[in-house]
Amino acid sequence: MIETAADRAAFIADFGVLAAWTVGATTTEDICVLFDNGTVAQSMQDTVSVLNRRATLTLALDGLPPGAGDETDRIVVKGGTYLPKAIEPDGQGFVVVRLEMVVS
Repeated sequence: MIETAADRAAFIADFGVLAAWTVGATTTEDICVLFDNGTVAQSMQDTVSVLNRRATLTLALDGLPPGAGDETDRIVVKGGTYLPKAIEPDGQGFVVVRLEMVVS
């Protein structure tokens, strides 16, 4: 467990990237987050497997913009635009945000 808000902020600052999160008409720039866009194998009807990209952000819970989590939110990180699909606090002061890429 990372004990203090300062410890969490230092950890994210050391390993994170900058993101912009838009809630309504307000964009919060330069939110430091850990961004992961890993690949997950998925089985379909026990005969076919496909690979699926699953993007997530991890950030300090106190780093979430006010009102974050609405279906109209937009997050821009590493050149991609995403919708927050789930915001999951871990009980230790961090939050994982599951993302869906916006395809235009």
